[in-house]
Amino acid sequence: MFKGATVYTPDGPADLDVTVSDGVITSVGPRGSGRGKPVDVSGKWLLPGGIDVHVHSRDPGFPDKEDFGTLTAAAAAGGVTTVIDMPNTVDRGRVSISGCGRSSVPHRLKSSWSSSRPRVHSGSRRTSAIRSA
Repeated sequence: MFKGATVYTPDGPADLDVTVSDGVITSVGPRGSGRGKPVDVSGKWLLPGGIDVHVHSRDPGFPDKEDFGTLTAAAAAGGVTTVIDMPNTVDRGRVSISGCGRSSVPHRLKSSWSSSRPRVHSGSRRTSAIRSA
């Protein structure tokens, strides 16, 4: 039981006791409400686990760089409890890009812009914005 922790809650910081059993939080309550062997953490912050919304495990395909196991172990060591894995396993030498020179901006938006706003112009290799005269 963590006694006297400053816990960050949706309503802001609060001085609370936090009881943990077998690695699972079983209760969070006012000081003096916790059960079990106390660990005094007065003056310390107890924060929820972090969420990393942009990670690359490089698995499958490149486990020599990093795999899901090493990624999640490193995240947990830093207090991150949730990761959102982005795909990043394509060998860049084998990728072909189609549609070069095409605009990715929906052209129907162009007609709704006033003349004082930038208009979209599709160049030969990339899309650029230019000012209207």
